[in-house]
Amino acid sequence: MAAPSAAPQAEVDITPAVVRALVDAQFPEARELELGERYEGWDCTTWRLGADWAVRLPRTQRAADMQITEFAWLPRICGQWPFRAPVAVRIGQPQEPFPWRWAIVPWIHGFTHFDQPLNDWGAHDLGTALRALHRPAPPEAPRNPFRSTTLRHRAAKAEKRLAKLVDVGKAIGRPLDARAAWRIFERGAAAERGEVTWTHMDLHGGNVLTLDGRLAGIVDWIDAGAGDPAMDVGQALALLPTHLWDAFIHGYGGVDAAAFTRARAEALNYALILANVAEPRFAGSGWRALDALGLIRAS
Repeated sequence: MAAPSAAPQAEVDITPAVVRALVDAQFPEARELELGERYEGWDCTTWRLGADWAVRLPRTQRAADMQITEFAWLPRICGQWPFRAPVAVRIGQPQEPFPWRWAIVPWIHGFTHFDQPLNDWGAHDLGTALRALHRPAPPEAPRNPFRSTTLRHRAAKAEKRLAKLVDVGKAIGRPLDARAAWRIFERGAAAERGEVTWTHMDLHGGNVLTLDGRLAGIVDWIDAGAGDPAMDVGQALALLPTHLWDAFIHGYGGVDAAAFTRARAEALNYALILANVAEPRFAGSGWRALDALGLIRAS
């Protein structure tokens, strides 16, 4: 039984010729830099530009509309971060045939967590990184229309995803304990929500970069904005195997009981999202997270 979700179809054809024309016309100082490999993401396409840079272009109107955090806010909030992020050094304008703004960003050397996972020190690095990120967000900070909302507001979609995975689990020999899962979600939704901070809100294994097991950087800030820091903590728990949770929480500086209750619910919610994605590495990470949460029964 195939998982129902897949990356959205790109609404524009982002060819090497299009990227080269954009760069050469708007940033002639980069004309001599070779256009390298292409990396296709959920929201954006990224092309390597020379050894140290990359060109990042939105694939859809939705992604273009959500670039406000990356363009307007990321340069203002990243100054004290102990980790690297692809903060735009040039922002390009629409130019036929490309209809949206785009950016040149630093290239962050490393591998995805999917390909080379974080080790103990890397998990600690990730905790330290999220603690640095989780600073109070001002009232005018952007709110993600899907992820800045409370768990209660996301409950209906989570319930539908869980029901689908129960059927998938039966078919593949991974029976899910739906009642236990929903108890985790309900407890998290009922826990008191803390201060709204800056949050990344999409910490899957493709957005966390590693080098020799350590954290090399965090990329793809298009979903970022003001939200509950427990979402990022939960997504990190979903990302990491349980034997690295202590190192992560130590790096974060500790998590109180209410925040951990919300974080477990956020880990569950993110695991349900990932496990419903058609691409195997995303689906696999979602199922591993469900297992880490103790929700897969012995068959």
